[in-house]
Amino acid sequence: MQKFFIIVMLVCWLKPLAAQASYVDHGVTMTDTVTGLEWQKATMGPMTWKQALAAAEDLILAGESDWRLPDKNELRSLVDYSRYFPAIDPVFAATTKPSYYWSSTTCTKSPYGAWLVHFYHGNVNYDNKSAAYYVRAVRGKQSGTLGYLAAQVRPDPPVIPDAITRRGRKAVVLTHGWNSNVQDWARGMAAQICVEVGGTVPERDSLFRYANKLSKTCSTPYWDVFVYDWRAAADTKAPWSAWANAVEYGTALGITLAKQDYAHVHLLAHSAGAMLIDSTKNWLQRLPAKPFIHLTFFSAYDPFAQIKNGVQVSAYGQGADWVDNYIDKRPVAAWFGRTDRGGTHLLMPNAYNVDVTQWDIRPVPDAPYNAALSHHAWPHLFYARETFMPMAFDLGFALSREAGKTFPISNRQKKTVCILPERILGTTTLACVSTKPVPDLATNPEKTYSIGDTSVVLKEVIKSATGVVNFINDPITGRMQYWTFQTGSPVWARMDLDVKEPVNALTFDYKFLSAAGAEGYVTVFVDNNVVGSIDERYLKSTENHADKRMYIGDIGPGIHALAIRVDPYTAVQSLVQLSNLKLVYVRREAVFPSEM
Repeated sequence: MQKFFIIVMLVCWLKPLAAQASYVDHGVTMTDTVTGLEWQKATMGPMTWKQALAAAEDLILAGESDWRLPDKNELRSLVDYSRYFPAIDPVFAATTKPSYYWSSTTCTKSPYGAWLVHFYHGNVNYDNKSAAYYVRAVRGKQSGTLGYLAAQVRPDPPVIPDAITRRGRKAVVLTHGWNSNVQDWARGMAAQICVEVGGTVPERDSLFRYANKLSKTCSTPYWDVFVYDWRAAADTKAPWSAWANAVEYGTALGITLAKQDYAHVHLLAHSAGAMLIDSTKNWLQRLPAKPFIHLTFFSAYDPFAQIKNGVQVSAYGQGADWVDNYIDKRPVAAWFGRTDRGGTHLLMPNAYNVDVTQWDIRPVPDAPYNAALSHHAWPHLFYARETFMPMAFDLGFALSREAGKTFPISNRQKKTVCILPERILGTTTLACVSTKPVPDLATNPEKTYSIGDTSVVLKEVIKSATGVVNFINDPITGRMQYWTFQTGSPVWARMDLDVKEPVNALTFDYKFLSAAGAEGYVTVFVDNNVVGSIDERYLKSTENHADKRMYIGDIGPGIHALAIRVDPYTAVQSLVQLSNLKLVYVRREAVFPSEM
C-alpha cells in the first residue's frame, strides 16, 4: 500500500499543467474554440505528402467539402505539451497515432521536404515528401477566427501596461536561461509577485516538482503566476545550443497560454530564455484576439545580435505591446564567447532599456569566472531586490500591470536608454541620469517587386460576394494600378501570387474615400496570417498615405496568398483605395546614438 501511495504521488507531482479543454465534439469532427478551426477526428494514412494533399482536398466529411491539409502552425496548435503518447487532448487520443503527421508547409531548407508534427511528444521535424506518414484534415469555418474570411475584431485604442485590460484573467510567467532552472531565481521572484497580486505564497517544494514543466505558483481571482522550467533543453555545453532549443519550448508555452484565453500575459526571462519568451510572443500575437503582451528581459542573450555604432542590438520584443530590458555592461565575454557578437549587453529598439550596471554595490568576487556569473545575474537580482519596494520610481516591477500603479506615458516609452547612476550607500531613489531616444528601425530596401511582374506573377484573384471590389490596370504596363474596396459587411479579395524571390515586407499607398461617419477597418493577410491593419478612425486626414510598410515574415519562393479585408463599424459604408502594391526584401538595421 505504501509503495502504491508513493507511485500515485509521483504521478501527481510529475503531471504537467494541462491546458483547459477547448474543443466541441461534432461526432466525426472537432472544433477548436480557440482557433476556430474544424478538425477531422479520424486519422488517414500513412501516405506520401502529395497523396496527403489530395486526400485532404478530396475529403467530404460532415457535409463539407472544403477540407485541406493543415499548415505547420495549425497542426502544431493541436499539440498538448502537458501530455505524451499521444501529445494531444484526450478527445483526440483514441484516433491519434503516436507518430508523425503531415503539414502542408514545405521546408525552406529543402523544397523536397515538408514539415511534420510528431504526436508522441509534440516535436516538429521535416522529411522527404516521398515518405509515408499520417494525415488529419482541417477546414477554416467562415465563423471561425483564422483566415481572410474570418470576422476581424477592431482593437480598442492603444493602452499602456497599467491600463484596464479588455478581457478576462491575466498571467505572469517567469523562466530561466542556459544551464539553469527555476530554482535559481524564478521561483523566488514568482513568490514576490504572488504577494503583490494578493496571492498565497506556496510552501517550498522539492526540486523535481518543477523539472521540465510549466508550474502554477499561485492564483487569485484575476491573476495566475507560473514558473516555466525547461532545464532538459537548457542544460547544454554552449549557450547558443540552449538558445536554439528555446524556440520550440517557447512555441509550446505560447500554445498552452493561447488555450487559456488570457487578456494579459507578462513573460520574464533571463539569458537564453529571452529567445523562449520571444518565441512565445510570436505565437500569441498570431491570435486574432491576442492578449496584451508584456516582455521583461534580464541579460538577454542573442547570438545573432548586430553591432551598430559599437552597440549590440537585438530585435527581441518586436510586436509586443510593452517591453522592458535590463542590462549589465560589465564583461561576461569569457563565459559567452566573442565580445563583438552574441553577447548579453543588448539594447533593443523595441524596448525601454535600463542599464543597471552602476547600481550594483555588492562585493566583487575574486575569481573572474565567478565575477562574470555575478555580472550576468545582476539584472534579475536588481529587479528582485530593488524594484518591489514601495518607492517613488518608475523602473522594474513598477512598469508592470501587476503593480497596479499609474505612471506618465512619457516615462515608459520604448526606444529609450535609461542609465542608472552609481548607487550611493543608503540611498533609495532610483532615477535615470539621462534618457536618449533610439530612432526607429531603419529599412534598406534591397529588392522591390511590383505585383504582376516576372518576379511576382499574379495567378488568380478571388473576390467576396459582398461589397464591391474593383481592380484598375495601368493602360500602359497592364499591371494592376490600384484596388478599391466598398464595404458590404464585409468586403474582401485574395490574390494568389507566384513569388520567385525571397521577400519579407509589403508596401503600398492607401487613402479612404468614405463619406462622413464611416469607420472602416482594413486587415491584411499573407498566407492566412494577419500581417497588419489600418483603422480609419485614427487617420489624421483623408489624403493619400504613401509607402505603408508591413512586415510579413520571411517568405520564400512559391505560391502565396495576399488578401485584403475591410469591415464597416457604422451604418456608413467605408471605401478605401490601395495602390502601388509591392513585395520587397529589406535589411533591418537599428541605429542607436553613437555616444551610447
